[in-house]
Amino acid sequence: MKSCNVTMEEMENIGMLSTSFAGDVLVKNQYYNIQIFKKDRHSRFICDINTPFLNYNTYSKQIIASGYAVAFLKYIPNKHDRSLYSILQEEAKTHREGLWNENHMLMNCLKKKAK
Repeated sequence: MKSCNVTMEEMENIGMLSTSFAGDVLVKNQYYNIQIFKKDRHSRFICDINTPFLNYNTYSKQIIASGYAVAFLKYIPNKHDRSLYSILQEEAKTHREGLWNENHMLMNCLKKKAK
């Protein structure tokens, strides 16, 4: 990701950390209710996973609040949720949660690109 001045190796490393987070919070062999909102310009599904057993009721909110992802606000369907995701992201940044701890420059760059 050249525009963030990051090597592919760095991107792979943070990807592995985020994947590890997912493995820690999502339970194997558990059925989840997935809500599909739409497709993006590459025909990938924009969706969320309902997770009533976590601190937040969806995986997207949990991963952003935990600092392992940035919010792509343009894909969030309603204004109230966009505001909530922004707050969760700023709190994770302020408290240096997850990737915001050691990779704050990269996370800031990704945050700018996610608008």
